[in-house]
Parts: sequence; structure tokens; C-alpha cells
Amino acid sequence: KTSTPLYFEVPVGIPEKPDSDGPGSPDPLSVRLPNNKSIRVRAQIDRIDKIGKKDQPWYTVWDYKSGSSAFYEKNGPFGQGRIIQNILYLLVAQKLLREKVTGNAEVREVGYFFPAFHKDGLGKRISWPSSRLFPGSEYLVLLSDMLTEGSFPCSDSPDDTICTEYADAFIDYEHAVSDMER
Repeated sequence: KTSTPLYFEVPVGIPEKPDSDGPGSPDPLSVRLPNNKSIRVRAQIDRIDKIGKKDQPWYTVWDYKSGSSAFYEKNGPFGQGRIIQNILYLLVAQKLLREKVTGNAEVREVGYFFPAFHKDGLGKRISWPSSRLFPGSEYLVLLSDMLTEGSFPCSDSPDDTICTEYADAFIDYEHAVSDMER
């Protein structure tokens, strides 16, 4: 399949990063979920490629990752609801492309590109077809419903706090998990 990089660092809801020649938006984008509720999203999509033949309005969304691909390979596209970036980027990119490029745009695939050298290879790519990602919008429904109700999900893995500035909120993690299991 042919693939041509078309747009880079597409800002959504980031007014200080204008996108004069791409489909970006200075305002957050409202995305409709399967329960007919909407969420507003801010993001920066690393890359959108045009795929297929010239007359086909098909696209692939890529996000560059600096770490290893092992987590994504082991846990699939959603990692038990811990990974929502791919379905968010699918919905956001498809809406932007339909509004600003062509009304029948279709994001066919979303993936992660690991450009750094790791034991699992140089330039590794992991991607999923949109048909496999669309069911993940149910995770967005569950998460948005919990937040709307004032419930903030907890985790059963201390690894979930590695990349957060809120790690101090999880002071005695093992004790909290053992209390939940009782």
C-alpha cells in the first residue's frame, strides 16, 4: 500500500500552535461518543499520511513514541482501557479531515512509530485498522461517565503511575490494592 506523509504536528485546541496549511484547529474539538454524549479533546497529532490511490480519501494516523514497543505489543490497542490515545486520535483526525479536507475522509489505520533503536528493532511500527479500534470508543464512554459522576478510576498496577505528575497521590500503593482485594 502506498503511504505519503501529508500533515505533521497537527494541533487541536492548542491556540499557540497555529496550523495554517493543515487541518488543525485552535479550539478543542468536540467528539461524539456512541452514547450520543460529546467530549472536548485537545491533542497534537504527530503525523497524518494519505494512503491508497490518489482518488481514495483514506488516511493513517501515526504517533511517535520514544520508548519500547513491548507494552503495546503485549497489551493490544487498549491495554484494558489504559490506552485511549489511538481511538481518540482516530475520532479527532477523522472529524478534522472530514471538516477541513474532504467530507468523505476515512482514517483506516492508527499506529505508533518507535524511531529509536531498542532490542526489538529500529524504526518499529505497530498499527491497528480502524475497524479494530472503533469498539474502543466504549472505553471513552465509561471513562467520561465516571468523570461526570465524580468518580476517578483507580488502578491495580503501580506501573500506571510511572508517567504522571500525580504519582504522589498513590503513596502506599500495595496497601491500597490489598485493601481493595479484601
